[in-house]
Amino acid sequence: MNSMQKTSDGSKKIEKKPTDGRPARRGGKKPQRGPNKWARPSKEAKEAEMAERHEVVEKLEKMP
Repeated sequence: MNSMQKTSDGSKKIEKKPTDGRPARRGGKKPQRGPNKWARPSKEAKEAEMAERHEVVEKLEKMP
């Protein structure tokens, strides 16, 4: 029987479906980037990350 089950007293019991398919015991709600979490990052995202890393490297090189 799909989601509707009869209880022992004959009344219908509606089973609650989980709001999202990620149970809390498995890491809970993690923000998903885009429609596919395993998709490769876009070119813009890669360039932004590279620029960020470059800035960090420059800051570290300036340190004594």
